[in-house]
Parts: sequence; structure tokens; C-alpha cells
Amino acid sequence: MNTKLLPHPLALSIASFGCLVLLSPKWVFPPAAWVAPMFLLLLMDRLGTWKSYGVAVSILFTSSLVAQYKVMPFPGIFFFVMVFIISLQAAIPYAINRILWPKIKGWKKTLVFPCALVTYEYVSSFGGGGSWGSIAYTQVSNTLLIQSVSLAGIWIITFLIGWCSSLLFWLFKEQGKWRVVNKTVFVFGLTVLILMFYGLVRTNLLADPAKETVRVAGITGSNVPLLKAMYEDTFGKQIIVNEATLTQTSPELAELNKGFVAFIENPFDPKFSNSGSKIILSQDSLFQLGRKEADAGAKIIAWSEACAFTVKSEEQELLKKGEVFARENNVYFFMAVASIIPGKIEMGKKFIENKVVLFEPSGKILNVFFKNRPVPVVEPSVSGNGIVPVIHTPFGKLGVSICYDADFPVLMRQLGTQSADILILPSGDWKEVSPYHGQMATIRAIENGTSLLRPASGAQSIATDFRGNVIGRRNYYDRGNKVVVAYLPTKGTRTLYTIVGDSLPWLCVVTLMISMIRVVFETRYPIAVTSIRWQ
Repeated sequence: MNTKLLPHPLALSIASFGCLVLLSPKWVFPPAAWVAPMFLLLLMDRLGTWKSYGVAVSILFTSSLVAQYKVMPFPGIFFFVMVFIISLQAAIPYAINRILWPKIKGWKKTLVFPCALVTYEYVSSFGGGGSWGSIAYTQVSNTLLIQSVSLAGIWIITFLIGWCSSLLFWLFKEQGKWRVVNKTVFVFGLTVLILMFYGLVRTNLLADPAKETVRVAGITGSNVPLLKAMYEDTFGKQIIVNEATLTQTSPELAELNKGFVAFIENPFDPKFSNSGSKIILSQDSLFQLGRKEADAGAKIIAWSEACAFTVKSEEQELLKKGEVFARENNVYFFMAVASIIPGKIEMGKKFIENKVVLFEPSGKILNVFFKNRPVPVVEPSVSGNGIVPVIHTPFGKLGVSICYDADFPVLMRQLGTQSADILILPSGDWKEVSPYHGQMATIRAIENGTSLLRPASGAQSIATDFRGNVIGRRNYYDRGNKVVVAYLPTKGTRTLYTIVGDSLPWLCVVTLMISMIRVVFETRYPIAVTSIRWQ
């Protein structure tokens, strides 16, 4: 190959860095996803195996520092450590392609990188970060292509993006010889067109108006005033906070949390009488908003994540209020609660029950759901049992989870296997991840054929149907009551993904393993395989 015809390594480095930065949730630019891996593949091809891996890690690390700043909720040095660890892992698919590509002939080599990329993302989805960072989420604005996740999950989008970059890489390697790559490019293009046509049919020709709908209301609130009260009670002074610019890593939040820590360790200290009063006032204001929505016709009402604070020993009083509210207003009520377990805070101790209590219209508690996947490092919450409950009601089968849970596709596939119709997903976000994080949840709804109600404090609340069409939207910082209202279909749809599950990533795992084993075998025993050739 004549390397003089390829871009200079410095140009490739800059292009890789720039495209990866453009994929940040803060300003995602979808087209960049289709070429970003290609630049890094080309750069690594110019270098030795280990050197290329080090360069890939460096580019992924530096670009992520920019792209993920204020997106990841990790403070100080933890942010740099987490980004570096993720970069070490994210470079592995590129390294695999660098090793296997020269040893495989023909079009089959173009499948190495997409299979490696899907395998990496799938394995990562079982870790603490879930599917966060999947390149597939960058395409959520492509309303036709994104419907294909109902066939095989987000992995099908990841595969297509990886395959596209692999084909472009091949074209560069062949110095633009179209006759070498044209058949494979045609197959790729035809695959994309078929999936786009499927999306067109699913969103239009098969998108009959829902025969039955139910009015739902998502109510959001803020705990910042409570944190300010706790801080003032603790230190006898006020702290000025601009909630609109507050993030999980803001110094102001770290300062406020000092008062929160003092409250947790001894909430019944007389100095916290003002904080206790504000907690009650906050609860009452949420119930008041709920009554207005019930009067307007809402039959399902949900609060945003941890919307109501309470101390564990006083929890029954709040539950009694919830019982009365559901009974008097004849609604299904999803009460999102942060129940504090008092005591000395120690490393690793879980002192918050982040949960949703579901009341039926009679006031009876149908389910108490604990958040299954608290955010690692920063969320000291008691974990749930790994079950996503689905409750039968006259308004369809209602599933419930909390915020970060929806970043785990395998966990949320329980919705589809139980034929849930509506997912209630109380959430809490911040400016840098909104509306991106809500769009990620929309993908779960499309995958599992459910509608979605996602009230989110500090961000954009949304309500969508099972095709991802946004029916209701409300920005937390807009004027007026912080409520999102929508009429959602009471019947979801069965998707192929709920039947075949994660067959695609497993197929990629098997394909990758066979390729690696065969390459190793042919390298070590070349004479024994002279009759075997890659086509």
C-alpha cells in the first residue's frame, strides 16, 4: 500500500479527536459517528500493534475529557481515573482490528471491527456504566433508522456504524479501488435502506392512531431548596446557588452536601427544625400539583426521582398521605421517594432508599420498587432485587424503573418479555446530559414496545409512544408548573427484540472468536491449513 496517498498521521489524529468530541451528549453531531472510528483505524494502521494501541488510548482519553466533562457525575480525580479506564477498554476493538485485518482476506475482514465493537459494548453493558457511551445513541434523531432497535436492540445500530467505518477504512487501504469494495458496499447500503424502509413502515403505514389512551401526568420537583435549608441549619449561613447551572460536579453542590451529611447523621437534632418543616412543605406542594392534574383528568400520576424526602422512621406518615391521595383522586400513583436511613456515614454505607411506591386507586400499595442500578461511586442507595415489576391495570400493564436503570438494556428487556404497555421512569438529570439521557430511555421504549412517561427533575421530562414519538415534553426550567402531561396508548406492541433477545451481539461474539482462533491456528500451523484460505 502506498502510504503517501493516505492522510498524514497528525491529520488523522486531529480528525479522530474532533469527531469523537462531536459525539458528546452536550452537543452530539450524529454524522460524526459514522466516520470517527474510520480515522482511528487508519491512524492505527500506520503504527505498530502496541504503539497503535497506546495512541488509540491517548486519543480516546483526551477526547473523552472534553466530551464527558460535566457529563460524568464523578468528582475530581475520580473523573480522570474513570475516563482513563474506559479509554483502555474502548481501544480494544480497534486493537483487535489492527491485529486481525492483515491476516484475513476479502470482504470478511470488514466484519472484524463491527463485531469487536458490538462485543465490547455488549460486555460493557453488564458493568457499572451500562450502555452509557454506546455509539448507537448518537443516532436517536434518525427516527427511521432508530426503529430497527425493535428488531435487535441498539446493537444493530452499533454494528452498522462499525461496518460503515470498516468499509471506509478498506476503501482507503485499497487506494480508492471501487471494483474491490463495491459488492460489499452495495450489501451495506442495501441493508441500511431496508432498515430505513422498515422504520418508514413502522412509523407511518403501521402507525394507526391508538384506539385507547390514558391521560398521564409527570410531576417534577427540586431538592435543592431542602439542601440549602439543611446547610443553613448546620452552618448558620446561606449559600447562593444557581440551580439552572448546577451539575453533579459543581463546587456549590459539594458544599451543600456538607449540610446534607450533617442532617443524615442526626436528622432529629433540634437545629434541623427548619429543614423538617421545609420537607413537609415540599411534600404538600407535590400533592397539591397532583390534585390539579387529577382534577384535569389524569389517571396515572408519577413524581420524578427522589422527589419527596423523608426520614425512614417518618416514612409511614408520607405513605399515609400517598394512600389518601390515590384514594381521593382515584388515580394510579407512582410516588418517588428518597428515604433517609440516619446514622454515621462511612465508606460504602448505603443510607438512602431510592424507591417508587405504587398506589392503586383504592389507596392500597401494589408495589414498592427500589432502584436496581444506583449510579456507581456517587449514589449511596440501597439496590433493588434486579426485577422490573409490571402491574396489570385497566390502563394497560404498567412497568416501573428509576432513571439509570434504563441504561441497562438486558435489565429492561424484562418489560418486553412481560408485554408491558407503559413504562413509568422517574428520573433526575442535569443540563449537560439533557435531553440526551431521556432519548436513551426512548430507545428502551422502542426496543420493548412500550410507551414511556419520564418525569425528570433538573432536565427535560418526556412522554413517548412505543415508536419513540414524543407526545409530551416539558423543560424543568420553563415557567409555570413543572408538569408533563400526555395521552399515552394503553396498549403497547410486541417487538422482535423481545423474542430474539441479544442474538446479534452473541453472533458477533461467536464470529469474532472463530476469526481469532482461525487466525491463530493458521499462523502457528501454516502447513496444516494450506488447503484452507479466506475467500
